[in-house]
Amino acid sequence: MDDASSLDILVQRSHSRAMNVAHRNVLSCCLGVAAACLLLPTPTPAASADLAIVQNGVGEEAVYDSVNGYLWYWDLSLFANANYYQQMALIEQLNLKAYFGTTGWHLATDADMATLWSLNSQTIRQMFHPSHERYDGAYEWHYWSGRFGGSVYGDEHLAVQTAWGNFAFGPFEYAWPQLYYTVDGNGWQETGAWVVAVPEPGSAVLLLAFAGLGAVRRRHARC
Repeated sequence: MDDASSLDILVQRSHSRAMNVAHRNVLSCCLGVAAACLLLPTPTPAASADLAIVQNGVGEEAVYDSVNGYLWYWDLSLFANANYYQQMALIEQLNLKAYFGTTGWHLATDADMATLWSLNSQTIRQMFHPSHERYDGAYEWHYWSGRFGGSVYGDEHLAVQTAWGNFAFGPFEYAWPQLYYTVDGNGWQETGAWVVAVPEPGSAVLLLAFAGLGAVRRRHARC
């Protein structure tokens, strides 16, 4: 066998070994992703919310749930691109300001979020301002995403989202509720926070439906 033939065989064997390693790495990655997905909890709905966009006498806005008596902070983007600790500081600012007349604002617990699980993507997109939007030529991104609940694995929190957009490879959509994990020390431009309060007794009667705001927000939702 001449030197050229020997070299060709070595190259083929080397390429074959490299491909086998690559295939094993891809398989390991896929299995790891699948395992991570299996660890995500399954959302269990509570009493389904009935949401309305509201405004108080000084022009502050919120999303009011007339079934459960919850008041949700309407703008998810306020908490976007911030880590968990920065988001907690922003929530404390809402309490110091007594936004919408209450000092009970907090990161939504699992039980709080359970009131939203049975809602559809369209309702979430109509009621809440997106955590992140971007337009780049013919492409666009729209996310309604945020942290919630207690700490998991010591330094992570769950997050949930619905999203839609159009990339170079085509349109995409995440139906509500799409769960994922976030590291507490990291912030992402699309990840805000789900923040809620229970109004003080008697204050709910002061809530006024903010006519027209819902129509403005509907431009974010896919019809």
